[in-house]
Amino acid sequence: MGQSMPAQGAGRALLEHAVNLHGEVSLEVFERNERSRRFYERMGFTEHGRRADEETGHQLIALRRPAPLESVAWLCVRDGRILNVRTRGRDAFYLPGGKYEPGETAAQALVRELAEELGVSVAAESLTEAFTVHDLAHGQGGRPLRMRCFTGGPQDAEPVPGREIAEVAWLGRDDLDRCAPAYRQVVRRLEADGVRVS
Repeated sequence: MGQSMPAQGAGRALLEHAVNLHGEVSLEVFERNERSRRFYERMGFTEHGRRADEETGHQLIALRRPAPLESVAWLCVRDGRILNVRTRGRDAFYLPGGKYEPGETAAQALVRELAEELGVSVAAESLTEAFTVHDLAHGQGGRPLRMRCFTGGPQDAEPVPGREIAEVAWLGRDDLDRCAPAYRQVVRRLEADGVRVS
């Protein structure tokens, strides 16, 4: 990358592309290169070792960014409020949804999660992917999150908390502090798409 390209986001975009292609990414930076180390730490990398460079003797810091946690979420908005759930043993609210099981498509994973969490029956073909949120997964030690968000399904369904759900709530803009960090991006994206969130 040339020196004429600082602060243009090219490094961040290239790194995100590498993570999308390969999952976990490991690299090394010289200890004295504070700027690079801070950049990678902001991108979700954590230190996992040190060694001396064989040629120069300078310290190298080994950094690793784990593969993203792949998840799906349902966007159900009523009267400016977004449906959220709180899992037993957790303090934060999340959008309904969850992780894939082996062999599932995103829509199949969401159909299964909505049935388990809320007792809501959704046909996979009624779901439309709206956007993808990239953030750090809440409570996962800096692991990146890639959450595919879907609209559709029965927006008037009455959710009934499943066995693993402690609470169901309709939350808005004033509830950001009660939710996992990715919720902030969800609110911004919905509003950018013309959806009113109160």
